[in-house]
Amino acid sequence: MISASIGNFYNSYSFEQRVKKIHELGFTSVEMTMFEIEREGMQKVLDAIKKFGFKITDVHLTLTDFFDTNPELCKRKLLEAVDAAEKFNTNVVTFHSGKFENDMEVGRKNFLSVLKEVIEYADKKGIKLAIENLLRFKDLNYLIAYEKDLDWVFSKLPIGLLYDVNHGTLGNEPIYKIIEKNMDRLFGLHLGDAEFKKDFKKARDVLPYEHLAIGKGQVDFKRICDIVKNKNKVLIIEIITRADFKDLAEFKQKLESYLS
Repeated sequence: MISASIGNFYNSYSFEQRVKKIHELGFTSVEMTMFEIEREGMQKVLDAIKKFGFKITDVHLTLTDFFDTNPELCKRKLLEAVDAAEKFNTNVVTFHSGKFENDMEVGRKNFLSVLKEVIEYADKKGIKLAIENLLRFKDLNYLIAYEKDLDWVFSKLPIGLLYDVNHGTLGNEPIYKIIEKNMDRLFGLHLGDAEFKKDFKKARDVLPYEHLAIGKGQVDFKRICDIVKNKNKVLIIEIITRADFKDLAEFKQKLESYLS
């Protein structure tokens, strides 16, 4: 299934403009974000989704709070995301792992404790959680970032994976290998093109904006589609900068041709 993040171009167009245009481009499913729900209000977002008949593939939480110093806040936000998923009639919550402010080990201990409780709560509602791979350097001190972090989580928790291809280009293993390795627990992919940078200092300057349109970077999307074809995975287009709705349309068309 090809989906579009409702967060595409969030800093350039209003919520109403984005929802309308994504519908006009032929998308029938979208990824909803807690950011939009909090900014626009639950009822407004629900009404818009109903108006255009979108299926919600997942509710996405960009969790940036600190597990070592404020685990209760992290837990509250995760539980709110689970409740939102129930309202949107989707059975998946995808999320960022949260950060650590001072002590990574304390953060990880609290992370496991909180996630076990949240997973138990979500299970009762028929909702599954999937964690997203992230980055860790300078101020991006996420608890779960790279391949070894994901392996640690999967050894501790019954949890799925939302693999962000863009973030993965700064990892230590080839993105294609990681997708294949985690196929059984893979919910879906965040897709945005990227250059394969190894200079973290330079990458940090551009990375938050570097979820590029297809063809603007070096990711082999045909290879990715060959790997996940007929595997019932969700492909979520997430492009943020140096792009517009025509790029979103082209991205969709290219993915459709690769999957056919």
